[in-house]
Amino acid sequence: MKWINIITIGDMILICLIIMTTVIISIGLINHKDQGKFAEIEVDGVVMHRLNLKDSTTISVQGLIGQTIVQIAQNEARVISSCCPTEFCVKSGSIQNPGQMIVCVPNRVVVRIDGDHHQLDVITE
Repeated sequence: MKWINIITIGDMILICLIIMTTVIISIGLINHKDQGKFAEIEVDGVVMHRLNLKDSTTISVQGLIGQTIVQIAQNEARVISSCCPTEFCVKSGSIQNPGQMIVCVPNRVVVRIDGDHHQLDVITE
């Protein structure tokens, strides 16, 4: 307990300022999620539709083995029906942030959220 006697009032103020700064920056980073603007629907690697997430619509696309139905509502996109046997794409739920995607592998349909700008995670050579 001798270290408590070594810490001065100035040290305590500095520690409090560092903690407050860390909390404020953390809250800012958590709340700064870039909301997606568009949903791109690809079939077999070709972009078939680019839809604004603000518009509420339901669209059907022909995939490799049948129809996949995509719903855009409340700034989110989701697959509501697919002809694939497992329907993992339907079970994956809604997406809304740039970079998120829903993939129906057997039908080769991809629903991807795109924002105004692309952020790079990693650059490699």
